[in-house]
Amino acid sequence: MLLIQHKKEEVIKNAYHFLDGMKKSPLASRSDLVRFQHDFMQVLYSILEKNGESAHRLFDSSTSESLYEQSCQSTENMKVWLKNVIEVFDSCLLAIGQSDSSIGQIKNYILAHLDEDLNRKKLASLVFLSPDYLSHVFSEHTGESLTTFILNERIKKAKEMLLLSNKSIRDIALTSGFPNISYFSRQFKSLTGETPHEFRKHKK
Repeated sequence: MLLIQHKKEEVIKNAYHFLDGMKKSPLASRSDLVRFQHDFMQVLYSILEKNGESAHRLFDSSTSESLYEQSCQSTENMKVWLKNVIEVFDSCLLAIGQSDSSIGQIKNYILAHLDEDLNRKKLASLVFLSPDYLSHVFSEHTGESLTTFILNERIKKAKEMLLLSNKSIRDIALTSGFPNISYFSRQFKSLTGETPHEFRKHKK
């Protein structure tokens, strides 16, 4: 599909051609423009929804709102609105693609550095995002917070070591990225229902 392939100029050209044909028709009316706009927006909404993005992004600015309100007054107004909404939509898709790539990088980095300090500022700097924006896109794309993801992965690593190694619980806590045994034990029991010692004893 041309929209997904970022061929916005081609989409605009085809839409203008369609609108010019509509303009020449003696039966064309405001209701035709409303129907055209509705159908076009449905396509955009559907694509954004599949990518986990909210459609309100298409109306974020006062300019976009104003053009939308005036769009069905004439085919020329519709062309102006159409060009604007396609530009905004294309920017949304590019941002989604960049976010997906950034989230993948962050996940890989976390998995490879679980024993290190993984604060938001440090992680955000890796993909040139602000800490707040990274937290937002991470939650939006994964369905869980950055903190929850890190904690769950640390607990997974700890479980593996409890089962597959004879390391002390203290060493396992530190290797999994927990600052001390006390905090490790609390978090482990909160998520598994058992202390690390109980987990190792029952599973082995």
